[in-house]
Amino acid sequence: MVERKIGLFAGVFDPIHLGHTHFVKQAIKDKRLDRVYILIEQEPQYKTGTASYEDRKNMVMLAVKTIPQAEVYESSSPYFPITSSLPDIKKAEPDAKLYLLIGDDVAAHLNEWQDKEALNDVELIVAARGREEPQTELSSLKIRKELADTGESAGLDPAVLEYCRAKDLY
Repeated sequence: MVERKIGLFAGVFDPIHLGHTHFVKQAIKDKRLDRVYILIEQEPQYKTGTASYEDRKNMVMLAVKTIPQAEVYESSSPYFPITSSLPDIKKAEPDAKLYLLIGDDVAAHLNEWQDKEALNDVELIVAARGREEPQTELSSLKIRKELADTGESAGLDPAVLEYCRAKDLY
């Protein structure tokens, strides 16, 4: 039996930008992932003033609509969903090889995670921020500032940019 390969990409995604989608596409290509579940933190613990979960979820769905392997995974936990969702994902996909997609900024703090043992059988795919491609220099903070200042950002999928404008986000 061929093992399915599933990527897990968690974050606040406020907003999801081209760096995120570039990373997902690259991981799919490099690791030949069958699926990437995007887990959106519903109630960010370390960020305040974020767009609503529904708005962030809608933006993610717009951003990944052209990536057939990517889909939003509805987590049962409102907080950082990886460690709380892993048991459910492993139960639903018992024969799958799981990959965690993270930025190097997150990877630097993995030892501080309370539930890091849950990641023992999960392979890491780490994005090197700002070193390889122009898309990796993007940040949601920078994009929110651009949107607030000018109403424009080249770092967003056009559908996400239009959504931000229509909803008057940021």
